[in-house]
Amino acid sequence: MLPFDGNELRIITVIVILAVASYYDVKSREVHDILWVIGGVTGVILLIFEENVLSFVVDMGIAMIAAPIALVLWRTGLFGGADAFAIIIISFITPGLTLSGSDILPTTILTNSALLFVLPFMINFIRNGIRLLRHDVMFEDFDENIPRKIVAMFVGFKAKNAKFAFSIETGQKQKKFSFSLHNADTTKFNEKKNIWVTFATPYMLFILSGFLIQIFYGDILFSHI
Repeated sequence: MLPFDGNELRIITVIVILAVASYYDVKSREVHDILWVIGGVTGVILLIFEENVLSFVVDMGIAMIAAPIALVLWRTGLFGGADAFAIIIISFITPGLTLSGSDILPTTILTNSALLFVLPFMINFIRNGIRLLRHDVMFEDFDENIPRKIVAMFVGFKAKNAKFAFSIETGQKQKKFSFSLHNADTTKFNEKKNIWVTFATPYMLFILSGFLIQIFYGDILFSHI
């Protein structure tokens, strides 16, 4: 038994791990696997000192429902491998923990993160809209209809030299948009200039934010249903 609140230690541990992972995700879009090994070992040590191990393991098993979902999202390209491991570590160390007293679902981190993930698309659309109002040349040589141009304004932008981005345009004289999924684990970043791209979003930031919201507020989606 720990001489202090074990839940608080668990929460702090996960926040530190996610903060470090977020730093490297923003810096290089890569998170070393050693971080998840450290998280797993720490989780085992904390489990040894747990007062009611059986009850905690049950909570862990329920929280782990989110793990296969995260792995499927990884394999389909919606998640990076590090993002999936982050969800597993959260489920392992802090299954269903919150300081808000709100009801928490096994998928709370996923839903909180997904809702926050919408924000960059809205910001992207506003930024492109401002460029259109300024009469910037954005769709030159593109043979696309208006709906697909609108989609492009949400998911991408024309960049002179974007770092950590994927090209979403194809062709030369008659250009087209490609909205296929990109994954930094398997796809090389764009190296061309003056081209429409979509950012390789550091999703770890959204997972960290989603976790903090769970701890101090609860489940955004569940609380509004």
